[in-house]
Amino acid sequence: MGLSTIYKSLFIFLFLFFCSYNFAQEGDVVPLAWDNVEGADYYIVEVKDRQGNLVLNKKTRKNEIDLNLPPGNYRSRIGVKRHSGNISWSKWKFFKSKVYLSPIVESEKIKPITVQDGNSVLKIRGKNFLPETKIFLKSENNTVRIRDFQYKNDNLIEIKFDVSSEDIGEYDLVVENPNNKIYTVKDFLVIQNVEETMSNSQANPDLNPNNNPNTRPNNNSSSNSNNRPNTKPSNSNNNPNYKPNNNDIYSNNGYNNGPASRQGNNFDSFRWEVFKRSAVMPGWGQNYRRDPDWKVYAYPAMLFFGSALYVKAYQDNKKSKKKFNSGLQSLFAAQALDSGQNTTLQAYSLYSFSNLLSTRSKVNQYYRQGTTIAAVILGIYLFNLFDALFLYDYSHTSMVNKSSGFLLDATYNKYSNSQNEIQYEAGYYFKF
Repeated sequence: MGLSTIYKSLFIFLFLFFCSYNFAQEGDVVPLAWDNVEGADYYIVEVKDRQGNLVLNKKTRKNEIDLNLPPGNYRSRIGVKRHSGNISWSKWKFFKSKVYLSPIVESEKIKPITVQDGNSVLKIRGKNFLPETKIFLKSENNTVRIRDFQYKNDNLIEIKFDVSSEDIGEYDLVVENPNNKIYTVKDFLVIQNVEETMSNSQANPDLNPNNNPNTRPNNNSSSNSNNRPNTKPSNSNNNPNYKPNNNDIYSNNGYNNGPASRQGNNFDSFRWEVFKRSAVMPGWGQNYRRDPDWKVYAYPAMLFFGSALYVKAYQDNKKSKKKFNSGLQSLFAAQALDSGQNTTLQAYSLYSFSNLLSTRSKVNQYYRQGTTIAAVILGIYLFNLFDALFLYDYSHTSMVNKSSGFLLDATYNKYSNSQNEIQYEAGYYFKF
């Protein structure tokens, strides 16, 4: 295997890798399926844009196709070619391709509330909210019942929920947009059965227990909380000997407020966990943060491929060295026996010397190949670490199911002539 062949192989592999990376960023095709029609030879799928231009006309013998469309208004129909030679068409159905973005929560974590608060009102601030957005307050074993959901605008949602003694614990805030775009804030809400935590709830404008007519906070404690800082931060960990310092009282009231301080520790720990896994096994960290499968397997595949080439170059170099040393010993032996009169030995010595030069050249060639391949392997490994640290938005570590592409929600209604009419709403969203 020559040096140019190795260079070409590595170049092609890296080229395909980065091409697949760009394609995956733009969106993957998703199969569109419909019910099979008995007696159909094949199907014809036609899709037109808003201007009436035909953007898709495809024949298939299967009852599915790969579909990938940019956002916009479209109409489609399905044709069924039967044995008789006639093509039966469904009616044109209009659908809209939408852009779905992942929701982002910017609200501070809610300070502890008590069971005595009863019904509570929570305002959630953020971005990319939709009327179809769903809100959940979940723990490992329980879900708080949400009585009312009000979509105010793209940046504000208001919910009302009930709390009882069975709801005591820590809850994650789960915000879900269509097409399974989910954002989760860990330990967003704490429900306690402690009366004194009510003052902490009143200090947060997003959670207003006074909206509940059944909530009757102490007037003195309420007025005091408005006029001076809270001196009982919750990060005392229930330690009776805890003494808050000035930073606790005047900077953050015992809580980590602000995106940097509130989320930084969790995001940094997640980032370094991904980094450590990627350092041990490239692709392991990417799998841990739920990257696409192609990316998870690309790093170990490239390293395996590069390692195989390196082993091949090493073995060739070792064989060439062995051949060189053997030829060198034969040359020395021939020269020792040559008295200057034996033309045969002289010819053999000249031939051996010529072979030694060629063998030495191959030794150097395989050595350079191994060095080059080792450098490429090291580069892939370091890029894997760089990817683990920087090529990911760790401010959204709570997002799951980050696949991108054109998605379809389809319902199927049969006509009386056994062909299908397809009604569906399509959504296109981007990966971040």
